[in-house]
Amino acid sequence: MRGMTLNVLGGVVLGAASSALIIVLHAVGLLRTPVGGRLLMAALFLHAIVLIWVMSRHARDEAASFARLLGAGLAVSLTAAVVMALGSYVFVTAVDPSHLD
Repeated sequence: MRGMTLNVLGGVVLGAASSALIIVLHAVGLLRTPVGGRLLMAALFLHAIVLIWVMSRHARDEAASFARLLGAGLAVSLTAAVVMALGSYVFVTAVDPSHLD
């Protein structure tokens, strides 16, 4: 059960950080600029760092098989996707309703 909590925590951190980055970039006017695009691409490194952190914690706590680590990575990514989807919904409904126009 401890491992699943770690997966969910990692996913929430990723999703919240990504959603916050988009909102901050919009607030400072960089969302639709090349600089904003580069910053969003840099967020991929955050994803990799969190995944490596979660995997190393799993490997340290138990003799983790490849399938177990793959499942952990999938759980982190799915949790992050749900949080980012909620963040995107908030963004297009409350922060910038004209964004999709």
